[in-house]
Amino acid sequence: MLPFDDEEFAGCCVADVLADPERFEGATLADPLEGVEYGRCKAKVMRRPDGTPWIHSFAHGRTIYELKRDAGAVRAAMAQADKDAVVRTLIELAVAADLDDQELAELRNLAADRSSTNKRTITAMLKAAQRQHAEQRADRERERRLAERSDPRPSIKVPALDAPWLPEMRTLDGVLGGSTATRPPTRDIDGVTARARRLPVPNMHAFTDSNTDQEA
Repeated sequence: MLPFDDEEFAGCCVADVLADPERFEGATLADPLEGVEYGRCKAKVMRRPDGTPWIHSFAHGRTIYELKRDAGAVRAAMAQADKDAVVRTLIELAVAADLDDQELAELRNLAADRSSTNKRTITAMLKAAQRQHAEQRADRERERRLAERSDPRPSIKVPALDAPWLPEMRTLDGVLGGSTATRPPTRDIDGVTARARRLPVPNMHAFTDSNTDQEA
C-alpha cells in the first residue's frame, strides 16, 4: 500500500500505479517506508521516458524507489489472461518484477500447464527477454547521464574491448596538441602526448639499510 496524500488514491497500492502510471503521475505521498509519521508530501510518483513509474522521495535527503510486481501480482495477471496470452503475459511482467528463482520457476510451470508450452521454451524466452530488458535499461541510463551532463570537455565513446583504440587516441592527441596553456601536455621524443610517472621498486636500490657502512 502507498500512503498517498490525495483521498482519491486512498487504498491504492504499487500494482495500481503499475497498471495505470498516467493516472498517478505527479501524485504526492509520504515516504513509502517511513510512512505518514515521518510527514506527508515527502515523495512524488514520476515517469521515465519509456513510461515506467518510480517514486522520488526527499526523506533523509533523497531516495529512489523502483516499483515492481511481486509473484502474486504476476500470477493474478496470468489468471486473467487467455490461454494463448499466458506465456506472453508472464514474460512481459516477469522481466521487471521482484521474483526469486523459486517464484519464477513456479510461474513458469503455471504458464506451461495453462498454455501447453514446453518449459524449456518458456525458460529460453524468459532469458532472452531479461537480457533485452537489461540492455534497454542500460541504454536509458546512458542517455539520461548524457542528457544531464554539464561537463564542457568533449565526450568520446569508449571503444569495444575488441576494437582498436588508435582512432580515439588520435582524437585525444589532437585535443591536447591544440592546447595553448603555459604548460602544455608533455610529449615524448616522437611528439606523442605522454605522461611521466615515477614507479618506485622496493629493495632494488644499491644502498639499503642492510649494506650501510656503520663505521662511516
